[in-house]
Parts: sequence; C-alpha cells; structure tokens
Amino acid sequence: MKRRQRVAYFSSFYIVIAIGRAFTTARNHVFFKVTLLFSHLFTSVKLLQNICIQMVRNYVRKTDRGGWTEEQM
Repeated sequence: MKRRQRVAYFSSFYIVIAIGRAFTTARNHVFFKVTLLFSHLFTSVKLLQNICIQMVRNYVRKTDRGGWTEEQM
C-alpha cells in the first residue's frame, strides 16, 4: 500500500470517528456503526480499484514491449 493511499484511508477513518463522537447518543449509535461500515467498504473498494488499475497497466506495458502475447495469457 502506497503512503498516499494509507494517509487517505486513515484520514477518512478519523473523519468518521469524529462524526461518531458528535453523535454519542444511543439513538445515533447505529448510525455511527453504519457510517463506519460504509467508510470501510468505500476505502476497500478504492484500494481494489487501484490494484486493478495497476494490473491492467502492467499487462499493457508487457504487451507493448512484446513480452506477453494474447495466447500466453
């Protein structure tokens, strides 16, 4: 995981914690948990997207050089 991705992940995590602290009542406790869950899902989706983009870039780079052909995949 690159440094920038890690920083983005932790900053979003702390923002959600701050929102949760603002809603400390029992009624909003469920809301906080749902928000936390969504933030985790969102960040993991972003990380998966970045991994897929890297894989596609590496594949394109290798085919451009002639390292791999379609049959070898």
